[in-house]
Amino acid sequence: MAVHMGQIIKRTLYNKGMTVTSFSKKINRSRNVVYNIFDRKEIDTFLLRSICVVLETDFFALLSQDLRTPKSSYDVENNFSLKKIAEKTEIDSQIFKKYYLLEESKKMQETQIEMLNKKIEELSREIDYLKKNKKSKTSKNTSTYSKTKRTAK
Repeated sequence: MAVHMGQIIKRTLYNKGMTVTSFSKKINRSRNVVYNIFDRKEIDTFLLRSICVVLETDFFALLSQDLRTPKSSYDVENNFSLKKIAEKTEIDSQIFKKYYLLEESKKMQETQIEMLNKKIEELSREIDYLKKNKKSKTSKNTSTYSKTKRTAK
């Protein structure tokens, strides 16, 4: 594999302005382990998944892209791949953020719709209640009027 995952993770971490300390806490590892990750060419997939979530970057897509890149001269390709991966990492990060914001917005809208539906149900019940009370008051007033008319004769 021509990609040095640790270096890509390190570059992404610093590009995002995140400190090693905060990153280590978010992936539940020590700072020493994080520095060790930076030195690794290969990363365990479970750990890489956690790193993807924390850094909001799909490193698996980057690895997949690297597998599709034909290799001729290792050094030239590796340099070229790292530059392309760095560019793609930034684009993926932006896409991930937009997707996350859209999902959050969708959840908020669903909550608002649910609350509005409950309010509509509540108001419908109140309208029904008021209609029933109006009918019963009207019928009481009518019978009271009839009684008053009879007694007046």
